[in-house]
Amino acid sequence: MPTPSENPATYLIELDAFNITKDWVPQKPYTTSDYAIAKNNVDGINAALDYAVNTLNASIVKLPKGVYTFTFLNRPQGLQAARENNTCVAIPSNTTFDLSGCRIEMMYDSVNRSPYDNSGNPVYKFYGFAFGFYRANNAKIIGGEILGDVYQRSFVSGEVYESISSGIIFDHGSRHCTVENTTIRGFMRDAIIIGNTPVSYESWNPVFSKGDLLTEGTDNLNYVPVDLNNTYKTNLLTLSDISEEQHILSLTKAIGNSLDADFYKAQTELFWYDSIQQLIAKETNQVLEEIKRPVNAQYLRIVTYNYASNDANVYFNFQIAFDPCSHFTVKNCELVDNYLGGISGGTNHTLIESCKLYNNGLGWREGKEVNVFGPGYQINFGGSFCLDLTVNNCDIGEHQVGIVAGSYNTTITNNRLYNLTTAIFIADANMVQIHNNQFEKMTWAISFNQDVIYAARKVNTTNNYFSNFIAMAFPKEMNFSNNHVENGRLDFTFTSNMKQNTFLNCNFNYSNFGPGIADNIFENKIRTKAYFQSASTAIRNNTFKNYILQCLAGDLSTITFSGCTFDNTAVAFIGSSSIAELNYLNCTFKNGTYHFNGFYGSPPNGAYPKVLFEGSTVYLSNDRGSDGYDAQFSPVGLVGTYNNNPSMFTNEIILKNSTIYLTGDETATVFGSSFGYGYTSITLENVTVKKETTNTATPTFRWYNAIVDNAITVRSGIHIGDGITYTGIPDAKFKKNTIEPERLPNYIGEEYIWFDAAEGTTNILKGINTNNLATAWVKVN
Repeated sequence: MPTPSENPATYLIELDAFNITKDWVPQKPYTTSDYAIAKNNVDGINAALDYAVNTLNASIVKLPKGVYTFTFLNRPQGLQAARENNTCVAIPSNTTFDLSGCRIEMMYDSVNRSPYDNSGNPVYKFYGFAFGFYRANNAKIIGGEILGDVYQRSFVSGEVYESISSGIIFDHGSRHCTVENTTIRGFMRDAIIIGNTPVSYESWNPVFSKGDLLTEGTDNLNYVPVDLNNTYKTNLLTLSDISEEQHILSLTKAIGNSLDADFYKAQTELFWYDSIQQLIAKETNQVLEEIKRPVNAQYLRIVTYNYASNDANVYFNFQIAFDPCSHFTVKNCELVDNYLGGISGGTNHTLIESCKLYNNGLGWREGKEVNVFGPGYQINFGGSFCLDLTVNNCDIGEHQVGIVAGSYNTTITNNRLYNLTTAIFIADANMVQIHNNQFEKMTWAISFNQDVIYAARKVNTTNNYFSNFIAMAFPKEMNFSNNHVENGRLDFTFTSNMKQNTFLNCNFNYSNFGPGIADNIFENKIRTKAYFQSASTAIRNNTFKNYILQCLAGDLSTITFSGCTFDNTAVAFIGSSSIAELNYLNCTFKNGTYHFNGFYGSPPNGAYPKVLFEGSTVYLSNDRGSDGYDAQFSPVGLVGTYNNNPSMFTNEIILKNSTIYLTGDETATVFGSSFGYGYTSITLENVTVKKETTNTATPTFRWYNAIVDNAITVRSGIHIGDGITYTGIPDAKFKKNTIEPERLPNYIGEEYIWFDAAEGTTNILKGINTNNLATAWVKVN
């Protein structure tokens, strides 16, 4: 019998004493002797762990550095649970098993049957787990490499995919266990399975009855239901006397962990009663939350408020778990080349931190649908129904799905996700936090299970970096803020919540702006068309740069841009649209070249919407001819038409309480029409035209000469600043100054226009000298 090492807290396994063979790797075809040696390694390590823990009271057990061969076993007369019967090494409680410097290799032949496979299944279905945590508390595996059976499989002679082997399994009431600094690769199922099965549970099928709790007279504490029409209570449930350490696990419709959607984020109240059915305690509890059974509690009643139903009674299977699983950590591990996925399952308070997961989900290469959420994943929490699953500071990539989020609370922070079909799939999760991650090269950055039963969930996505993706969805349950997004398509709706984000080179098709999409920057490096549904909406405080925002079909809708900036951007109105009004309130228009600012359109019947610019600032540059993009556009800075269709604006164009700054040195046109009849009605009210402060040229400003004089209405004047000439403007329709000049000309030839209200005439003066006010101006009209 081996003796303790010098440090009684640490035991280095003595291989000869336990018949363990190191640095031996057999080659096919395996012999019976080969299998026997591998089995001796498995049995010897289990015996050594038992000796170290139960005889030496050691807390750390170390396996000497080297290579060790294991074989899967089938122990039909072994431990209580089926998974345990097929696990090679079980880690005891309060033990750290140190595999640093070791490699564990699974010996496997998918064609010739192992002598330890007495299952009767086809040869390739022989299955098992290398290491397991069962009813283990405060147990840990650190270091080492665990190499699975994928690389030894033949996939011949009728062999098909089976998810039947894993590196490590955590289950059956284990708590506070850790895997750290370990590499796991090449298993047919997952590198790690996180189970959530308690040691045992008690189950009922009670009636949840609608109504007041006071009717039975057993809990007379003046309790008043929050909502009588939406409050359900059980009858008194009898508790067994097994343990006082009972914990609530789940509310389900059937035995197992399939949580009923109607209790998806249920807050319950628990009423505990003693043996004579007197109330002794009451507390609020979230479904799945662990809670200790009060002393002397023999009966329990459960109350829930969020089951929306008109039924008088509702039936559910309900479980109380005895010693449930909780707290499992995977840290600094590398999980790669596992056939189904990297990690699956989940238990309360799971943490995956600083790990590398890639090339898992190999089954997709053979076109096999190996998982309900898609072929292959790196982490799959789908259907786990537990609290507080966290993935932090991990490198996750290659192949299909990065993370399947499915629990009451999933937190995904500080990770890099890359080269994936779907980076994060929001499956059946209740609350998902996605923060400070980096997403690179994928088809879908974030995708959602659209089943209506999950409509109440919340997904908070902040401070992430997204690049090079095909598409991203923004359903109403996701709050998307302070992210940087580039090179992909955005699919958002009227109910989306997107604020303070930067979207660079992002297109959107058939999306719809709503009030929750605000304070964002949408910018393209080159001018790009994007399409949005033109239902009535208000679009607030967004910046658009290098876009043509083309409206799709509306229903006589009103679209209002408020506080937005349009940088080389225009809203396009096409014949299939049906917009009644388009409003720009307190907006800024700048860097327009050719027609790309403000608004333009070309309906086949000339039925344009009413367009209002109010309180806005326009930076207007020189007109340009066609730049090769579309020769049919009018050379216009703010409103214009294009195409060969009749181009009359049948509704009013209004420019009100706004300022136009001229930035160029040539002609700048504010309204224009490429073909047709111009505009039916233009209203100008309190409009000021100035040169931009750095502009030292003498630009020319015009409305565009296709405008008929009687189509223009002027209120409160048009004010044209110094150093600007004008053309095509009906002088009688505006007043620049209301008195004769009281100053000298700034230069010879300067034009001064003033409107004589008493006579109703417009006077055009030209400066002829700059030194004598009495003779400085001469009337030229």
